[in-house]
Amino acid sequence: MQKFFSGLIKFIAIICAVLFVVTTLLALLLYNVEKRAFNARVYKQALIEQDVYSRLPGLIGEGLVASMDYDLCADNPIACDAENRPPELEACLQDALGDQAYLALVWNERAPTEAELRRADPCFGEYGLPGSGPQKDGPPAFMKNLTAKDWEVLITALLPPEELKPLAEEALDQVFAYLNGETNSAQLSLTGIKHRLASEAGVDAVLQFLSAQPPCTPEDIANFTGFGGEGDFAYCNPPEEMMPRFKPILQDELNKAANDIPDKVMLIKPSPSNEMLANIQSIRLLMRMSPLLPMGLLFAITILVVRSLRGWLRWWGIPMLIAGVLGMLVGWSTIPIFGFFFNAFMIDQIPLYVPTGLIEIGFELVSGVLHRLIEIIVLDALIIAILGLAMVVAATFVKPAGDTAQLDAPPQKAT
Repeated sequence: MQKFFSGLIKFIAIICAVLFVVTTLLALLLYNVEKRAFNARVYKQALIEQDVYSRLPGLIGEGLVASMDYDLCADNPIACDAENRPPELEACLQDALGDQAYLALVWNERAPTEAELRRADPCFGEYGLPGSGPQKDGPPAFMKNLTAKDWEVLITALLPPEELKPLAEEALDQVFAYLNGETNSAQLSLTGIKHRLASEAGVDAVLQFLSAQPPCTPEDIANFTGFGGEGDFAYCNPPEEMMPRFKPILQDELNKAANDIPDKVMLIKPSPSNEMLANIQSIRLLMRMSPLLPMGLLFAITILVVRSLRGWLRWWGIPMLIAGVLGMLVGWSTIPIFGFFFNAFMIDQIPLYVPTGLIEIGFELVSGVLHRLIEIIVLDALIIAILGLAMVVAATFVKPAGDTAQLDAPPQKAT
């Protein structure tokens, strides 16, 4: 019976050792995510390393042009005007295409195949083609005249990289101050944008915008006389001889527009209950306490089976060595695994009009943040593996308790 209980206790200790390995991997992830992912400096450094501030205006310009040129109804009629069509058409399409294909198409995760379009045609014939009802107005014609380069110049003029950087960093500081419980709200100052808009740079940006428009007609020029009063502003390219008169009028209008912009905008509004913030803090507390679980399992192993120094070194050293090695392997493989899942599953869910450059910079940003997080995880795992290896090696130099007792016993007298 004693042998049975001894074997059972040893089996439980082995289970605790296995659980120690698993919980150590989880603790490495959770503790370091809590420590690093809620630090604004990590994201600031990633934005600088990926040169986002100088690349972003051009990418936004490409995205704006692509989104205005993209015709959803032509490329994917199943997703066209999905929020306004009758439920009968929804049910017909779902029956014709199947639940999985219908959801993928209605969310525009991919383009429909020829076979799927043929199956959907009877539904459109019975209940009406998509987009045949009242539609929301698209972008104004004057916006379609701008190229991606025009948008880049316009955005850069209003918000150059040297001003975009402190604005983005202030936003990060405010958001993470809220998440860290330092404030009950997050707000962003817009005074820099207001000053830029009302300055000579703002006038130059608007003139750059107008230079991409068709030349002004006599009627358009007449409208400029009422620009500061009741007349409508004509989005056209004014002649050069009109500039001395037009610039002061434009400057006055930009001053009025800047005055209408608030000095600060709320990114996260204060809440009387702050329930969301309380939930975040509770989750973060559990993440910080996650290392206590594997430490508790080591303590349980000690109580159950450790009876000597050699036993302690082996029962602690082997699980720590395994957990450390696995932690390093998992850390090193995280970015390749993320890249595989991004290309295999996530990229298909991005709208087709999003430019490739914007997708690439998003991937690089996430990879950069992951890389900085993985560095500390791998370092912690390496320390655990070294400690475990040292204990395993030390155990080979410690003699078993029985041998020590035999050496220390006094010699018997000869009879």
